[in-house]
Amino acid sequence: MSGRRSASSLQLWAVLALLVTSSVARADDSPYDFDLYDLSDRLVRLEPLRQQAKLLVVDFFSTTCKPCKKALPRWTKLYRRFGKTGLRVIIVAVPDGSSSRAESRTALERYFKAHPVPFPVVFDKYSLIAKRYKVARAGSFTLPQAFLLDAQGKLIRRGTKPANLLPMMARYIR
Repeated sequence: MSGRRSASSLQLWAVLALLVTSSVARADDSPYDFDLYDLSDRLVRLEPLRQQAKLLVVDFFSTTCKPCKKALPRWTKLYRRFGKTGLRVIIVAVPDGSSSRAESRTALERYFKAHPVPFPVVFDKYSLIAKRYKVARAGSFTLPQAFLLDAQGKLIRRGTKPANLLPMMARYIR
């Protein structure tokens, strides 16, 4: 009996050790990192994008948000001006709330086909990333919202439009 108990205990400890070691965060992990698919169904990983940047803008977007639409040309202009010096931008599109997820995605595809941007647009189909960034609460979104992250994934600043973030951006890119 003690042989069975010690074998069971050993198995339990082995499983616990595996769980603990598999969930240990690496030094370069950031709570802001995510993997989402873009509108062409390609996987986009935030971690490598931020690691190649001096500054990364994560901007949340909905086709029903007029200020979000107004910000896109500004992000595009900033990206074209400072992309070579380390600015990266990613748009996290969220469902518009008034239609199904499939209809939201179709609306996004139509919008970005008519208004292309030179940086990735990913679809947060279930709003999981919006919830992690505290942009979504109780089924609604607080938009517009943009986040500045450094190469290590540290949150530098949060704001509602590019103009509010420019002074902080100037410290990282020139």
